[in-house]
Order: sequence, then structure tokens, then C-alpha cells
Amino acid sequence: MKPGKKSKPAAVVAIMYTFCALFFLMLISGLSGQATQLQVQEISRFAHTSNDMADTRLPVIRYPYVYMPNSFGFQVCEWDSTAGSFTEVANFGVEGAAKEMVAWQNFLFIAVFQKDAHSSTQPEFGMLHKVDISDPCRPVLVGSLTAGANNTSFDKLRIVNDVLISRESIDSLYRSLLLIDPHTLEITHRYPARYFYEVLPDDHLISRTSNASAFGLFSVDATQGLVPVAELSLPYPSGTFPNFIAIDDSTLATQCGSGVKIWRTSDLSQWELLSTISHQTYGSAVVCNGYLVCGVGEDDGQYFSQVFHVYDISEPNLPTLVCQSPYPLGLDSAPVVRMMRAYNEYLFHPDMTYGCLCLKVTDTGRLEFVAKCYRYNLYTGGGRRYGNYALQPMQYCGITVFDISDPANPCYAFSLFEGSTTQIDLLGDLLYVLIWQDDGDFERIYNISDLHNPVLVYETVFDATMALYFNHEEPGCFYHVDSTGLQIDKYAVIGNDTEHIFRFPISRNFVSKAFANNQFHASVRTAAGAFDLYTFDGFSQNSPQPPTVVSGLLPSPGFIYGVGDYLYLYNISPLPTLSTFYHEQSNFQVDSGHPVFDFLNYVCIGRENGISLYNVNGFPSGYVTAEHFLPQYSRAIHIDWDDDHLYLFSTDNIAIYSYQYTGIDDDLASPVAPVVNCYPNPFGDVLKLDFGLDAPADVLLEVYNIRGQLVKRLTPEANTGGKYHSSWSGKDEAGLSVPSGVYIVKLSVDGRISGSKKVTHIKR
Repeated sequence: MKPGKKSKPAAVVAIMYTFCALFFLMLISGLSGQATQLQVQEISRFAHTSNDMADTRLPVIRYPYVYMPNSFGFQVCEWDSTAGSFTEVANFGVEGAAKEMVAWQNFLFIAVFQKDAHSSTQPEFGMLHKVDISDPCRPVLVGSLTAGANNTSFDKLRIVNDVLISRESIDSLYRSLLLIDPHTLEITHRYPARYFYEVLPDDHLISRTSNASAFGLFSVDATQGLVPVAELSLPYPSGTFPNFIAIDDSTLATQCGSGVKIWRTSDLSQWELLSTISHQTYGSAVVCNGYLVCGVGEDDGQYFSQVFHVYDISEPNLPTLVCQSPYPLGLDSAPVVRMMRAYNEYLFHPDMTYGCLCLKVTDTGRLEFVAKCYRYNLYTGGGRRYGNYALQPMQYCGITVFDISDPANPCYAFSLFEGSTTQIDLLGDLLYVLIWQDDGDFERIYNISDLHNPVLVYETVFDATMALYFNHEEPGCFYHVDSTGLQIDKYAVIGNDTEHIFRFPISRNFVSKAFANNQFHASVRTAAGAFDLYTFDGFSQNSPQPPTVVSGLLPSPGFIYGVGDYLYLYNISPLPTLSTFYHEQSNFQVDSGHPVFDFLNYVCIGRENGISLYNVNGFPSGYVTAEHFLPQYSRAIHIDWDDDHLYLFSTDNIAIYSYQYTGIDDDLASPVAPVVNCYPNPFGDVLKLDFGLDAPADVLLEVYNIRGQLVKRLTPEANTGGKYHSSWSGKDEAGLSVPSGVYIVKLSVDGRISGSKKVTHIKR
């Protein structure tokens, strides 16, 4: 059924992280009373792209290697300047996004920040890592400095006279300039309020406090710290700090706002202004191949376009504009350049879509496009595993297919739907594709039993009010939900033919939709900020039933997601909030996060830098903390697994893990306990409860609301016949009457939850 495997390109090498070992050890399920153990070990990680979501992360260049910081650490590419090609040779991950990097001797220093700092699963907010790159293909972490509490982080890394300089930020506010010993990562000097600075030629540092008019010039000494050399008066108002651009040993350019000034700096204490370039707002300028290159963002009323101004500065007192051109051809779309780094005649700049790009400044001052440093563009959604392949949707690149038959050496195989942008889902041999291309936007279902030749079996024009869905409990089927036409259609795919099964009318527009626990769920807006949950049974049996409705359950804006047997009620508020995993028998709350997926007996939440795993054995309730945090060094957006391997698709890399899981021993499982009977249901004044036991036991009855919060703890009474009885009058622990709604009654026997019932209270 699967096509033959292509040979692996020798240049594509997936390097295992040398610092990753068996980091995911014993998991104990306290709710079930039995031990479970999960062991995970990374086998390989491959990127080929970067989801930086930041266009200010400049690469470090040590030809022929280019080190590119990104949202999971950095990628190493081998650069062939003759061929203009970049080949991925290593990926190095850290817990947090790499904010900035600087090289010293055979080491890289990486300033890292945490983007999900409110989550209880995250490590320290900011760190500084030291990585040995003496072997570029196998970077090794050799030291770290933790910034500390109060959202402290490092940035603006510089090296002067074998001293590492960093800016310290606390709660996103600049605080101090730090001098750090690069050998030991010890902070040796701290200068409060001196957080504006730049390195000048001859190992000098220029700095200015936020409220000062004068600029201070310093030499840097590992023992004495900053040693004053001179004070300068430059024509920039207090509270501003220009970019300083070295032209040669005695000439500097400064850039602030919309202009560039060129200075003679033979005497560091007395700068002579030679010339001024005035134009509209520039991106950061840089000197490359003897030219001053400025990126200009021009606003045509609809969007910013990129224009470069290139100046001949061979005569610094008379700079001459030699080139004014848009971004050179070579990409699907032209990025706007904010920062650049020069290396000989080459320019490198980061971009949110393409990761990192390389341009060339010719001897005449013209710009040429060379290559993307990352092979592919931005990932556009979660990938999927299909047999021996990993399918990853890409922006402008369709679906990139990787051969993972050898998990330790994954490689590029081929591409589908090139030139388009896609998002995908997979159910057996059916591939759902949301595809954006020149002739329109479509939702499509393909039969991919021959992966090289997908067969289109269903297509609809993309419309925000319509959507195609898989119920992952129904292989070979899909649903078309039309919120405008108020109908749901079910289809079955037989071979390459599509058969219509039924059409089911609906009465309301759906905001969000999901399948979970073999039920179809939808959120319906009833008023401003108010959303009801509609749950439909019978779809898989081809006999859909009218919905049951729970009012007031969903937080605004009513986003729901199916994750295994649970429905995830996502609280999207930017503040630290709780979201709910919802099920008939188990509702519990967790730190909000997104996206969600299931793996074995866990439900999982993708964090900025990894995955929180929650064990759902034993029907958890109330507020639940993650049993473990699995570092992914990026935001995880999908999980697939088979009997031996776990496949993690993140926003900019794919990681493959081997795993071993030991579940609850069936021989040790407790005998089946009875289920509590609740009547009448619905009830008004009093709910009666009874159950029977074969032997004496410690028994607990509890009532929870649909958010998983404890409402009332009941004490059952036993009689001589082994029957237990209790009742609930619809009041909480404080003796107050509870509102009408759905509640969960849970029965625990000898500390283990044995059953639960959903009841409806109608207040009179």
C-alpha cells in the first residue's frame, strides 16, 4: 500500500541531542492506587524550518557554519557560498526561545526567555546557556546561568576584551548592565540604569543612562569592570540611543529614527561629523562589501513593502545612493527587513515566514537573492504520521513528506501540493487538506493509500461558516457541517467513491465544533459572552438524536476541542486562567493552554516549550496539576504514536521518541464495584441514592458541578442487608441551595472511584 522508500540524501543529517537522555521517568497514578511507568528517550529531531515569530534574531556566522537562533534553541547549517546552499547538520534545543546569541572562542552564549511564564509547568523565566561548538555537528551544553525570579531575563549580548556583557530585564523593564565571566558564567559587575550600550572598535563600550545627555566611553576590564575613558556629546535627545555601525577603524555611522550620520572617530574623545543621510524610517543599517545598506519600509496605504537604499561610502563625507530597489526576486512573498548581519559580501536577516535569509551585495552595490538558510518555510499546522512517513504542512510549500522508516535518520522524501499553503488532518487513509492556492481556497478529502498519487474524493470551497470534520472513532467517514444552511451531512468513502449517508438539520449556528467520546459537540452563542454546549448522540450509528444542552458551561469565546474521551473547554483569556476537561464521569480543571491531544492514558496540553501530561486514570476532579512536563523546546501542536515510538510535531521541528509504558496490572485490579443509583432524575427537592456492597468497605459519596468543583460530600448509611442509602437536598457544603443544572455524583470505595452518575437538578 505504501510507495517504495527513496534513498536518503547524504547531506541531510538529523543529529540527536547529546544532552537529552532518559528524562521522562516514573509516573505514579495516585488516583488509581496502582503504579504506571512511562519512559521516553529522544531518538532524533529535525527542523528544516524555523517558526521564529520574531524578525530580530540574528545568526552567528563561523564559515562554513551558520548558527541560527529560533524558537527552540538554534539550528546549525553548513554553508556552501559557491553553490549558495545551506544544509542542516544539527539542531540544539533549550527550554525556552533563543532571544539572542553571541560567539566567543569555541562557545556560543544563548540568552533564553520563557513565553509561557504563567504556567506552573515552566522553568525559570530567563536563562543564559553556554554551548560548546568545537564540533558544530554536535553542540554540547556546558553551563547555564539562571536569571532568577520576577521574570528576569538576559539580552543584548556582547563580547568585549574577553568579557561577556548582557542587559538585565526584570518584568520586561530594562534594569542593569551586567559583566559576566565567560569561563564561569559568574556575574562580576552590575551597573544599574546603564542598560543602553554598544561595542565600538578597539574594545570600547559606549553607554548612556536613560536620563543622561552625555554618552560615556569605557574600556572593559575583567577585574576593574567599566573604566571611564571619555564623555561625548552627540545630537540625540535623552532617552534615545542610536545604532552604532562600524565603517572602518576610524569611521562610524550612527542611526536613530529616520537618518544616518557618519563620523570621523580617529580621536575617540572628539568625534567629527562628516555627513548626514536623511530619508524616511529605516530598518537597522549595516555595512556590507563596502556599502552602507539600509532597509526601508514603505507604506502604500495597505501594507509595508521592502525597499533597500544602498550607499557608496568610499568617501564618507559624500555618501552616494547607488541602488534603490525592492526586495530581490526569489521568494513567494517579500519580507520586510528589520535587522541584518553582514559577512563579507553577504547579508543575513531573520524573517517570521522563512526563518533566515541570505542576500548578496555585488561589487556595484546591487542586491541579489542567494537562498533560504532553512530549507522550508513556516509550518502552518500540526503534522501527521502516516505509516513510514511524517506529513508536515508548510507555508507556500504544500505538504512536505519525510521518510521516518529509520527513526534515528529521518530524511526528506517528496512534497505534495507544492506552491500552496495547507493545514491537514488524517484518519486512516483519508487525508483532510485545507489548501490556499492561486485559484482559490478549498477544503478537500483525499484517499492517500497511494501516497505519491492522492485521489480527490470530496471538495468544497472554503467558507468560515462551513467545515469538514473527522470523528476519529469512525474510519472511512467524514462530516460536512454547514452552520449557514443549518445542516450536518455524513459521508462514507468506499475506495475512491463518496457515498452520502444522512443529512441532519440543526437549529442554531455553531461557534466551535468537536467530536469527543464518540459524540458531536458544539458551542452556541446565546448572548454577549454567553455560550451553551450542545451535545449530539447517535451520529456513529447513523441515527443522530436531538441535542442535550448545558447552559453557562463555556467560557467566552466558546472554543471547544476534542481530546480522546474528553472535551476541552478552552479559556482563552491572556491572564493566568483555568480551562476544563469535560466528560460525563470526570471533569477537572488545569492551567489554560493550547493545543490539546491525547497519548495513552494521558491528556496533554501543548505549552510554549513542551507538553504537560495529565493522567486520567481514576476519573480526576477539581484542579489537577500535570504529572509531568515533557520538554519539546517549542510549542507542540500534535502527537502521534505507534507501539514503539512517539512523534511530536511542534511549530518548528519534529521529534521522534522511543517509549515504554507499563500500565495497571490487570491481575491486581480490584473487583468490579457497584454503581450508585440516583432517583428521581431529574430531581427537584431531594435526590435519593443507593448502592450495595458484598463486603464492608470505606465508602464516600461526593457531588461535583460540571466544572469539576466539589459541591457536597455525603455520608451514606448502611443496613444489615448490605444496602447503602443516602440523599441530597440540593444544598452545598455551606448549606446554600445550588442553582439548577447538571451535577456529577461520584462513588468511592476504599479510596478508589468506582462509578459516577450525571444528574439534573431543577430548582423549584
